[in-house]
Amino acid sequence: MNNEFPANPATDTNAADTRKSLQNPNRSGQLFRHLLLALAFVWGLLGLQGCERDGPVENAAENVDDALEETGDEIDDAADRARDAAQDAADNLEDAADELNN
Repeated sequence: MNNEFPANPATDTNAADTRKSLQNPNRSGQLFRHLLLALAFVWGLLGLQGCERDGPVENAAENVDDALEETGDEIDDAADRARDAAQDAADNLEDAADELNN
């Protein structure tokens, strides 16, 4: 038998089985559904893999966010202390002016 020519589909049982499975719409639909299911499963696994771990960029961004929040809190505390000190100084000046006038 010469291997250069394709097999005769009328006499080759493998070719006939392949032709039948390709002509069966239920078989191709099942294959398509299984392919979609496998693709969805792999996509879901990749999505979960990406969400589980933070990379170095995410960790650095979280550190910057934490540092900025702490700095903002410290600035607010310093502003409160400065306001209180200014109020105390104003009260002391008012008391001193009242003593001079009496």
